[in-house]
Amino acid sequence: MTTLDSDLRKQTDNFKAATQRAEKAETELQKSHANSGEVENTLRQENEDLKLSVSDLSTQLDTATTHEANKREVLEARVKTLNGDLQKQTDMFNTATERAEKIQTELEKAYANSSDVENALGQENKGLKLSVSELTAQLAR
Repeated sequence: MTTLDSDLRKQTDNFKAATQRAEKAETELQKSHANSGEVENTLRQENEDLKLSVSDLSTQLDTATTHEANKREVLEARVKTLNGDLQKQTDMFNTATERAEKIQTELEKAYANSSDVENALGQENKGLKLSVSELTAQLAR
């Protein structure tokens, strides 16, 4: 019976070791299930957080896009106004330039006429001086 007892004892020890391994595996499996549940919950929470972040970013992008569109409209209107003002000033400058050219032409004509008048008066003055000299000479005789 010793062999049988020994075999039985070996089988009992093997059974106990197998049972312990099975219990340990069961514990590990339960831990794994618990961990997978925690991981799943964590992933669900992160997913929700990401959805909120994407939603927030989308809202911010929409707001920024609208803001930029409004700024663009304002700037385009300002450019249009400035272009109109520039055109008015250009027209005024061109008109003033034309007037200045006409005035310059008139001044040149007036200067030319004044030279003619000056020359004529100079000739007349010489003639009068000669006449005065002649009259003075005649009076002196």
